[in-house]
Amino acid sequence: MLKTRSIALFAFLFTYLNATLLCRAAIGDKAAATFKILNGTATFEQVTEDTFSIYGVLNKGIDENDPDIYFIDLNGDTLSFAEYNISIDPPKAGPWNATTNGNIDELIGTYIAILYDENTIDDSFIVKE
Repeated sequence: MLKTRSIALFAFLFTYLNATLLCRAAIGDKAAATFKILNGTATFEQVTEDTFSIYGVLNKGIDENDPDIYFIDLNGDTLSFAEYNISIDPPKAGPWNATTNGNIDELIGTYIAILYDENTIDDSFIVKE
């Protein structure tokens, strides 16, 4: 009888855990990364169940008007400002915005850095607001 109860309990827990939905951000939820040295932010907002928007601006420290030498490293994936269509007007970059597929809850705790060539000039972690 104990064996039957154990099997029933295991089956119940297994079914319950597999049926539980993963946590997902609600529409309107926000997250942000703050860049202290560059006096800037990147803000993420969940706009639909499967898409979020990004808004960013860097207010100082961008000294050259060349988007091909500045990069954003998002947890090891690095793209240039040019690839993100981020405009530069020294000492400022942006503002820029975009909408992309995904869920901001997956970004919480992610490392993000701003690079000049291969050197980090500022970095942060994405936190939920």
